[in-house]
Amino acid sequence: MYCPNCAAPIEGAKFCRSCGANVSLVPQALSGRLPEVQVTESKAERRRHRHHDPASAMANGVRQAIFGFGFLIVALALMFSGQDWGVWMLIPGFAILSSGIAQLVSASLRAKSVESINPPAIPPTPRVAEMSAPNTAHITPPPSIVEDTTQRFDPAKRSGEKR
Repeated sequence: MYCPNCAAPIEGAKFCRSCGANVSLVPQALSGRLPEVQVTESKAERRRHRHHDPASAMANGVRQAIFGFGFLIVALALMFSGQDWGVWMLIPGFAILSSGIAQLVSASLRAKSVESINPPAIPPTPRVAEMSAPNTAHITPPPSIVEDTTQRFDPAKRSGEKR
């Protein structure tokens, strides 16, 4: 076998001794049995994809808004029961609620912008009754590219020249 990069002979090595290329898959490629590559996303990539997906961003915004309402209800219940520290529960309640509302607004604006940027790829097909045959009566054929040069070099058309 030979290295696909530099054509140096290789004898079952994982790396070419001349150029250092990885040749461990060459025998498998020659036999037609390449291993399947499994692509896995890292947690950060999945989180980034979820963040940019309008549907999951909407769901996350609803979740945070409900969580913020829960904090506000607990804070109000603690304040009415005579607990003074219930007032301090209003701060995280309003913060989480406003964060959820901001995510909802952002996701809806992102969904609208994606729809306006990416219109449907395939236009709707017209019905058979709406379709008509094209009118080709007004189409004139283009002039020939070689017609002018043929006329210039035609001996019958050259009357003033001597042979």
